[in-house]
Amino acid sequence: MKQHAFPFVLMATLSTNLASATLSEYRFYGTDYRLNSGREHFAAYVLKSDPCITVDVIKGSKKRYCELGSSGINLERDAPSVYATNITVDVSGVRFIAAAPWNEQECSIDVYNEEITCAATGKN
Repeated sequence: MKQHAFPFVLMATLSTNLASATLSEYRFYGTDYRLNSGREHFAAYVLKSDPCITVDVIKGSKKRYCELGSSGINLERDAPSVYATNITVDVSGVRFIAAAPWNEQECSIDVYNEEITCAATGKN
């Protein structure tokens, strides 16, 4: 029995290290987990290596959102001066603030229509 315990402990330790390395790549990760079904339909995330918000519809499409509607702001092009913050994910979609020193935007992603809309908050 002790002979088998060592490989299991080593394997569990390696799995934990792998998972934490993967998790360390994310700045934000959220899903629309639904209590009534016990499932989620999509996930939204921001990687440390990519300032854009990626929405991954489970059993569907995956899309990066960089261009913020008609605001002229682009999370990828304008990083690190502009970044997504206060990100919330629920069954209705993804909402966030695009912190921009010259024109902060409040944005909403319609996950299923793959559309993003933004409006100036009036804050700089």
